[in-house]
Amino acid sequence: MSPVFTPARPCLTGGKEFAEVMSQQSNINPNNLLHGNLASDVTTKTGCGNTDAPWVIEVPEGQRIRLTLYDFWLNTSSSDRQAPSPGNPICLVYATIKEGFDTPPRSSTVCGRQGPRVHRVFNSASNRVEIRVQQARENPPKFILRYEGLH
Repeated sequence: MSPVFTPARPCLTGGKEFAEVMSQQSNINPNNLLHGNLASDVTTKTGCGNTDAPWVIEVPEGQRIRLTLYDFWLNTSSSDRQAPSPGNPICLVYATIKEGFDTPPRSSTVCGRQGPRVHRVFNSASNRVEIRVQQARENPPKFILRYEGLH
């Protein structure tokens, strides 16, 4: 069963949407923000990007969005880094991605501690996605989701 998503209330920083604030800091036009990083640590410390205030990534019309996971899980033993399989569907949920706002929306789960530390986790079919980082109470995982606009 797919997760149930509520309408997005994008995370705001000082009354401005996060993408606008970040683009001003890096001197990039907010309407042409083509790449960036979302750190789990930011969600842990600020609440931005959690289930109530998801990250909303939007690139110009006609582009798509690629998300790549950079997993900083410290334990590198093979027993802790397992690839999912039909007999072994292990998934430590790091985030959920929602794309499309029709019924039903397309959704995907970002699983951590699996496969290589850096790997692609999602390619959108549209120019807008919402990302909700799951927050652990104790010892939250450290990761970055890199987003890139694709032509």
